[in-house]
Amino acid sequence: MSTKLKKQIQKEITRSYVARDFDAFRTQLLQFARTYFPDKIQDFSEASLGGMFLDMAAFIGDNMSFYLDHQFNELDYNTAVETINVQRHLRNAGVEIVGSSPASTVVKLTFTIPSIFEDGLYKPDPGLLPKVLSASVFRGTNGISYVTGVDVDFSDLDFLGELIAEVSINAVNTDGSPATFNVSREIEVVSGKLVTETFSIPDNYVPFREITLTNPSVSNIMSVYDTAGNDYYEVSDLSQDVIYRKVNTNQDPDESGATANLEVIPAPYRYVRNTTLAGRVTSIQFGSGDATTLQNDIIPDPSELALPLYGKDTFSRFTINPNNILQSDTLGITPRNTTINVTYMAGGGLNHNTGPNTITSITTLGLTFPGVPSPTTKSDILNSATVFNETAASGGSDAPTIGQLRSRIPNAKSSQSRVVTRQDLLARVYTLPNNFGRIFRAGVNPSPTSALASDLYIISKDSNGKLTTSSDVLKKNLRIYLNEYRLISEAIEIKDVSVINVGVKFAIVARQNVNKLSVVQSVISRITALMNVDNFQVDQPIIEGDIIQAILSTQGVVSLSSLEFFNLTGIQDGRTYSDVVFDPVVNTVNGIIVPPVGSIFELKYGNFDIIGNVI
Repeated sequence: MSTKLKKQIQKEITRSYVARDFDAFRTQLLQFARTYFPDKIQDFSEASLGGMFLDMAAFIGDNMSFYLDHQFNELDYNTAVETINVQRHLRNAGVEIVGSSPASTVVKLTFTIPSIFEDGLYKPDPGLLPKVLSASVFRGTNGISYVTGVDVDFSDLDFLGELIAEVSINAVNTDGSPATFNVSREIEVVSGKLVTETFSIPDNYVPFREITLTNPSVSNIMSVYDTAGNDYYEVSDLSQDVIYRKVNTNQDPDESGATANLEVIPAPYRYVRNTTLAGRVTSIQFGSGDATTLQNDIIPDPSELALPLYGKDTFSRFTINPNNILQSDTLGITPRNTTINVTYMAGGGLNHNTGPNTITSITTLGLTFPGVPSPTTKSDILNSATVFNETAASGGSDAPTIGQLRSRIPNAKSSQSRVVTRQDLLARVYTLPNNFGRIFRAGVNPSPTSALASDLYIISKDSNGKLTTSSDVLKKNLRIYLNEYRLISEAIEIKDVSVINVGVKFAIVARQNVNKLSVVQSVISRITALMNVDNFQVDQPIIEGDIIQAILSTQGVVSLSSLEFFNLTGIQDGRTYSDVVFDPVVNTVNGIIVPPVGSIFELKYGNFDIIGNVI
């Protein structure tokens, strides 16, 4: 055969691209070698040199095929498995990665204040009414600390000139006149650990410098400042160069009812907060501007980046450095040759939820006085302080799993930072910033009173993982948060979800020669897992067929003799249930138990609320 004919045959080689694994690659390579190189190598057994070449080529092809499929899967948030890629999908969709969320509530703090006779009346001495500083710490019986976030002044007056604080007589003099008063105010507190960290920044320019906080599950960064006294403000992105802050006017409300002004504050020193999916560690990223060469221009001077002709018709080689653009303060200023102090709250979880009258001790209490009390008087006022919470602390939750965060991506992508549809509203509820608490379940229904209003039902969990009413503080935080995203013409009314506690009673026929007690326990375990509250949403019905299938598919069960659902209310055998009365029989339609609007089913105590008999 001539050389020209061989070259022509070689061009007509048939190639197949359907091989995907090692065996398929090796089979095709073996066929290729025997077809086109029969006179070169004839022995392709596993121990031969030809077999080694085939195995090595098939191994490389198998690996490349695997990683190609793997990387293609990583492009979709539904199939991505690498943590760093899931993290990118979450950030691109605008889903905030958070750790454990804290609980929040309101505590009532009371001081005993000496009286003073003024303007013909006995009243608490105004010079001795303290201001409780932020970062004061209280402790609950569960061992968790609860921290104040703002200053609370006990001398604040309402628009009628009366004390906002509650005042009652504590002790009287021999003549019956008041000697001391009890003065009380409610203060919002959030659970967690108050941490202050210091970071030494070297004297070198690093654009977008990043520092990492030590504690995971950071719920709120309270302050960031440097040794030069510059405050760094948190922004949603580094292009945001101003922030908004509410300033109380301490004046009578105007015709619109406004009692505060909105102040716009320039924020050349700013940062964004990022949290990793692995470990829920938080980092702070600053801007790119060089603080030592600040520019007054909004954008860099174009002449500094242009070719230096200056009237010349010739010029030498000129290189433009794009890094010069970063040194503008357009994206904020990066710290340099300073020390950064960061104060933040960290920690959270279900164990941070606690019942009423459980936050009763004071750990740290910062006070200032408008007057100059004597050391003895100051000490007496400080020692007289008492605290308790009338309402339960709720909103604490463990860190959401990767699957839970991943499920928020579709709604977050479609919402586009506004609330229009029902899905938009639910997506925004579940992305409530971590420091405000967390909603366990939420449901939305049209308002029966207005076509432009919606009823938003919410529920939280307590420290034992049971459903509980969300605290007023959590509702207030949610109201303020949603108000920034809702349409002007739409009203949203936040309501409590009604918890329906149900029980299950069944009778089965078991196989002969099996441990009947063990079979019943297996059935109870399967029903408990199926009725887990994590599997239920607001307004979700109970499908009797699912329970029947779970019972009949249990090993050792021959048939189901009877199945009954019943309602549990009040206190029974020391166990507390909700007060919602519900008749499962009346509300069953075609094997589906339908709850009322704005309610959720809960099997609260699986070991007691499931009753099983075996025949």
